[in-house]
Amino acid sequence: MDERTVWRDFRRVFRDVFQREVTLLPNTTASDVVGWDSFKHVKLLTALEDHFRIEFHIDEINSAGSVGDLVKIISEKVGMTESDPGQRHDGA
Repeated sequence: MDERTVWRDFRRVFRDVFQREVTLLPNTTASDVVGWDSFKHVKLLTALEDHFRIEFHIDEINSAGSVGDLVKIISEKVGMTESDPGQRHDGA
């Protein structure tokens, strides 16, 4: 899965969680999006894990300061074992 596909899917998951269209740029942060509180953050991360079949580690979550950071983390995780799409990727 290339980064363009990750962006496309990220936007779809984001729209599903927030139930509206939001313009997302690599430097978009939670403070840029009305309603992106801690509850929505957890819902978003869980939905991303489910969609991409990955698991975030707490240090990854803490270091992700923007949407672009999250997309990069996801891209790295799904690229690890792209040949086995049925396997869950936890970065371990």
